[in-house]
Amino acid sequence: MRYILFFLLSISVVADENPYSAISKRNAFNLTEGLPPASEILAKIETPKIELFLTGVTRWRGETKAHMYSKDLPNKYLSLRAGEQSGTIRVLSISRDAVKVVNDGDEETLSFLLIV
Repeated sequence: MRYILFFLLSISVVADENPYSAISKRNAFNLTEGLPPASEILAKIETPKIELFLTGVTRWRGETKAHMYSKDLPNKYLSLRAGEQSGTIRVLSISRDAVKVVNDGDEETLSFLLIV
C-alpha cells in the first residue's frame, strides 16, 4: 500500500512539471485566431456530382419505382417513386425506358440506351 501511494504522488508531481504545457498556452502558430465560421467553410466546399445509372423500372400494385445504382452513394442502390427524394437526388418522372431526375440541382434523364 505504501508503494502505491508513493507512486501516485510521484506521478502527480511529474504531471505538474510538464515542460511542454507552455506550447499549447502560447499558441505558437496562431492557428485558432481569425478562423471563419464553420458555415462559411462548408459553403465553399463543392461536392462532386453523383454519377447515376438506371438499373430498372418496376410497376407493382399501381406503384412505379425507378431503381438506380451509384458507386458514389453509401448505400449504392436507390429505389424511388416519382416525387420522392433521397439526399440530393429527386425523381421527377418515370416512363418505360427513362427516368427524369434532379441530381444536385441539375436535371438529367437516365435511360437504358447506351450512347457511344
